Amino acid sequence: MKRGKTIVLWAAAAAMTVGALGALGCAQPSGEGASAVDASAEAQAGTVEYWAQKYPDQYNSIFTNKTRDGVTHGHDALVSICEAPVVRVPVGSGAFLQDDEGHFLIDGFTYDAESGNYIISTTGNPADNGIYQSCVACKSSRFNELYAQNPLGAFTEGYTAEAAAVVDKQYWDCAMCHSDEPGQSLGANGVYFTAMLGDRGQDISAGDAACGQCHNSFDYERMVTAGDDIYSFDPYRYGFDADSLLRAALEDGLQGVDEESGVEEVMVFHPEFEFFQNSVHDSMGLDCTSCHMPKTVNADGEQFTNHDASASPLENPDALAVCLGCHQSQGITDADAMVKMVRGKQAEAAQAEVSLTGKLEKLKDAIADAKAAGATDESLAQARDAYTKAYYYLNYVTGRYADDGVKVAHNPVGTFDYLSRADRLTDDALASLS
Repeated sequence: MKRGKTIVLWAAAAAMTVGALGALGCAQPSGEGASAVDASAEAQAGTVEYWAQKYPDQYNSIFTNKTRDGVTHGHDALVSICEAPVVRVPVGSGAFLQDDEGHFLIDGFTYDAESGNYIISTTGNPADNGIYQSCVACKSSRFNELYAQNPLGAFTEGYTAEAAAVVDKQYWDCAMCHSDEPGQSLGANGVYFTAMLGDRGQDISAGDAACGQCHNSFDYERMVTAGDDIYSFDPYRYGFDADSLLRAALEDGLQGVDEESGVEEVMVFHPEFEFFQNSVHDSMGLDCTSCHMPKTVNADGEQFTNHDASASPLENPDALAVCLGCHQSQGITDADAMVKMVRGKQAEAAQAEVSLTGKLEKLKDAIADAKAAGATDESLAQARDAYTKAYYYLNYVTGRYADDGVKVAHNPVGTFDYLSRADRLTDDALASLS
């Protein structure tokens, strides 16, 4: 019964997502058949509701239901993530978080043991669920308005109902990636990402920049102490590779320190943008949109850009056709063979990631034990440095929200190179402690 009640609440949250389908973005004209914008939409010029009527194919392509481990994924879920109660899911596990008695933890609700019911605990402010305004920095172009109104508060204050009213459910809106008419421009428009990318984005493709404003490894929000701080950060000053990013992060003080072992850990969120740079696919002229937003045709045979960008290319025939354009020369003759090859690489990477995760935990414990036994900081420095670098390599490959090899196609060579380097670092450090 307890499980059933939780599922009902989760279903309600999912329903809120479905009910918010009018809140998401679109782009690229769908041809001469695109419907005219009616008078009511004219009053909402510039909103996704406006563009949705002009570009219905692109708009509708976003809402392909995607679930993984029972959780809804995709850009159409952003309104639920920011404004609706959601079941908490621990990073990487795919399992719902529960309290000591097995009751699921749901943002905005508390479980009442006496009545056996979940009690609504929210007041209607997204901030009550631990959401900050900075969480919207990569989810809506309206964050630029929040920043303009209160530069410091946009990064330090909760996502109140008043702030949400400014965003007005314009999540993953067209203006995030298109500065004017959708289809006529593409790039990053979020003030946070563009400020920190600066002039270093000159050689970045428009597609990579558009997707990279959300799918990056930044963790500088908590470093903001003044409104213009975002223009002082320069995370890419040494490059986009793991060693360069780690060097900058450590210099900037982004690391946390584990008290028992004394090791430093730099969190990596979702570094798809950085990890893709200088990969084989990048060198071929491909970018994020090549595989995640391929050209497709509607029922009338008109071509448009598929905006189901959060879907797996392995489940999209048009994306697989892009892959086969090159991989057929390797003897991969059809879509099924392409999927089988990638799934095999994902499984291989997942196995290496699980093995490395276990070794890192063992190394961390070994360092903590050595410290407790009286080892000096000087004698533990090398092992700690090895842990910090190997930990970063692992998370640079997987991202914070994936640990099953799923990102391998973004940089196949880099995936196994970094995992191998991390493995050697960990083995050597364990040997030195033993």
